[in-house]
Amino acid sequence: MKRVFILFLCCLAISIGVSYSFNFFNDHFFHFKASGNQDEEVPTFYILLLGPLLETVIFQYVVYNFLSYIKIKKDWICIILMSLIFSLVHYYSIFYVLMVFFSSLASHYFYITTLKKNAILSFFGTFLLHSMYNLFGYLFVV
Repeated sequence: MKRVFILFLCCLAISIGVSYSFNFFNDHFFHFKASGNQDEEVPTFYILLLGPLLETVIFQYVVYNFLSYIKIKKDWICIILMSLIFSLVHYYSIFYVLMVFFSSLASHYFYITTLKKNAILSFFGTFLLHSMYNLFGYLFVV
């Protein structure tokens, strides 16, 4: 359990670090539209709970099971494909797609790595990872 907690913290730190780096470069050099949620008020409940829960079901559980069903066995291929699908659904700008792709690699790695040990921990840990990532963005980025 200690290893899972350390992995969780490392994946959260990597996701936040990637996101922060992309936002820093965007703010100082590129000035792309950062996300689609800036013009409309999205309820906090959705940002912190409902969105991460639904996205964990769809982009980790469903996509990974589908990739397993079609016999993709290499974890790194699954991680990249899951991140690609997840990022393309978050298309507000090419900048945002790239930021989501690279920051989601860590959460998909966490999901697949912990899934082999405990499916429930994997699912809820990924949900919590996504919620905490969104909380960071909600508090410090937007």
